[in-house]
Amino acid sequence: MSKADDPPAYDDVLTAKEFEANKHFYEDKFVKITREGIEIKCYYFPTTQNKFIPFSAIKTVYYDAQGCLKKCCYIKSWGMAFSNVWWACDMRRQCPIGDKSNYNVILDVGESPMKGFTVSDISSFLSVLKSHLPDIPTKPELPF
Repeated sequence: MSKADDPPAYDDVLTAKEFEANKHFYEDKFVKITREGIEIKCYYFPTTQNKFIPFSAIKTVYYDAQGCLKKCCYIKSWGMAFSNVWWACDMRRQCPIGDKSNYNVILDVGESPMKGFTVSDISSFLSVLKSHLPDIPTKPELPF
């Protein structure tokens, strides 16, 4: 038996319980909800690194459907516009083409700037978020 055919060491094998604990609960191409919090994809400019927000840091969740040039002075494809929000990368945020089901979401984490990103399935996202944070305020509007 060659080294390539050797089974993994016992310590490297996850139990079913560990596997279940490590998986995510919601994911689209912009964001992922895990057991510990929210991972915003492609957040930092120019490195495209992700940003992790623990559930304990989230104070309020704001959301609104995307629209062509909707609130264009306050929303940006990537970075900061004339608002106190740093937006993760979504080059179609201000002019959604095709799929019009995306939403802009802003997390107020009690510090500046707030964290903005896109969500593809807002009802699933909010449902999973509420299962982790049942008392978190969610507002169907943006804070500006």
